Amino acid sequence: MTNTIVTGSFRAALYLNGWEQRSIWGWDVMTGSLFAHLWPNGDDSDHPPVIIPSSWNPDARWPSTADPAQLAMHIVQATGCSGVAVVRAMADQAPAPLTEMFEGWLNRDAKGAPSWGGYFRRDGPGLTIYGHVLNHDEIRRAEQAAGASAQEADATLTAIAQAFKRGYRYGWCYSADAPEGELGAVHVAHCVPVTAWEFEAARRRGWWAA
Repeated sequence: MTNTIVTGSFRAALYLNGWEQRSIWGWDVMTGSLFAHLWPNGDDSDHPPVIIPSSWNPDARWPSTADPAQLAMHIVQATGCSGVAVVRAMADQAPAPLTEMFEGWLNRDAKGAPSWGGYFRRDGPGLTIYGHVLNHDEIRRAEQAAGASAQEADATLTAIAQAFKRGYRYGWCYSADAPEGELGAVHVAHCVPVTAWEFEAARRRGWWAA
């Protein structure tokens, strides 16, 4: 089976923004196919509104597949979520061999993500977050200002750099609900890179989306 490195059936939660309350995906060893059952949040029906595969007909809108990349594309089409967000949601609950494969995809895609000192936007239901990724010097200064020794600051920077390689961006996050900013880490799966000009324009708007 193409790209699929599992030998037994499994089903896993799909924590995809707007669909995370009930949606699942997995592998059915009896049919030799990946599947997804998707409910938008707030839908309490017994039958999922979106079933993938939608038919065993190869000409169906979402035909059966053993390829995780193809299943991810079907989920993107069904939900309107980004490909990176879908892969991240699948990776979070996948069996170990698949998790490694998904993480490899995400790390490859992270090359287009905000870098040290960059800016990003994270869109959520009713709230947009704008962020500034701290660079090495900013992290050291922030740690030492909080009372850390130079050695402790370097240790923190090393840990943050390791998380950076896994796709996490550490910095200040701002929103209309937190205009003063909060320190935290966001995965690139949830980030849309923006320019410094866009970031400053958002600040002038009180962090509301344009």
